[in-house]
Amino acid sequence: QGVLLATPAVAVRLEVDLLVADSVNHQIKGIRLSDGSIHVVAGTGSQLRERSGGGPALEQALSTPWDLAWLGDRLVIAMAGTHQLWAWTPGDTFADGRVQVIGGTSNEGLVDGPARQAWFAQPSGLAASASGDRIWVADSETSALRSVTTTPDGDLVVETHVGTGLFDFGHRDGDARDALLQHPLGVTELPDGSVAVSDTYNGASWVDAVIQRVDGAGRPTFTWDSKGKVNPAEAFVSPNGDYAHINSVQLLTNGDILASFRNLGQVMRIATTAHDAFAVSTVRLPRLNRPITLVPTPLTASRSSRVATRCESLVCAPLSVPSGLSPKLPSTL
Repeated sequence: QGVLLATPAVAVRLEVDLLVADSVNHQIKGIRLSDGSIHVVAGTGSQLRERSGGGPALEQALSTPWDLAWLGDRLVIAMAGTHQLWAWTPGDTFADGRVQVIGGTSNEGLVDGPARQAWFAQPSGLAASASGDRIWVADSETSALRSVTTTPDGDLVVETHVGTGLFDFGHRDGDARDALLQHPLGVTELPDGSVAVSDTYNGASWVDAVIQRVDGAGRPTFTWDSKGKVNPAEAFVSPNGDYAHINSVQLLTNGDILASFRNLGQVMRIATTAHDAFAVSTVRLPRLNRPITLVPTPLTASRSSRVATRCESLVCAPLSVPSGLSPKLPSTL
């Protein structure tokens, strides 16, 4: 599900360019773009059945890792299967890496406070703050936007910004204390410090989805609803297709939003302001109707081009895709 660029230090030591949350195989993997090789960095391939764990990364089973984000020199893992946050600390070799639980008891619910005592419910989306001391969390089953912050003394504290409980969900704008989400799967911090959330299940039918941008105080500043804006036939959707699963969002330098739709294997580009003859909320739909392979994210891709765009710190530049790879829609925030 989640794809993240390796830090320069990890890229040098382990010679991998990307880290991938392989949720189906319950592993974290590294991809080396120079030769397309894939390397297991954490997980045994078996699903974790315990409430906790830790130790050598290659000897520890994981459970449905869903997304990744860097917090200092540690890779935070949204461990959706156990309702926890874990962390991978890289070593000089793959065998030297270690994993540990950093948040959650594996009880499913919404409880804030010290991270190891907090409760999560299928945390699915992660994004690092520009300040480097906070991870934003899309906590899907509590329909909540939450965060984990490093205190001055190094402790981790969990706070809920939108959402009130495991069974409290809906589609309501307004102050963060009153707003309602429904099963958000993606989150990203924008340049002005506000946060964009992929509010996945807020739609009246299979063709509906909602993306909302909120400011630092939790007030919505932009809302996009897919209803009536996308032609299902053009989008290669079957009558039983699922348009609601937005797995990640990214902001482009011109303010447009890229959204990846997991069940369609597609990227949608959404205009947040009027520009280039496109009105606000106009959708551009680059399409991928062929097998896809992971490359650095976020990306824009088209059917006819083998050049993608990598955005680091929200500055985009062309990225040449190695031979044999195809541009991949963004899978993390």
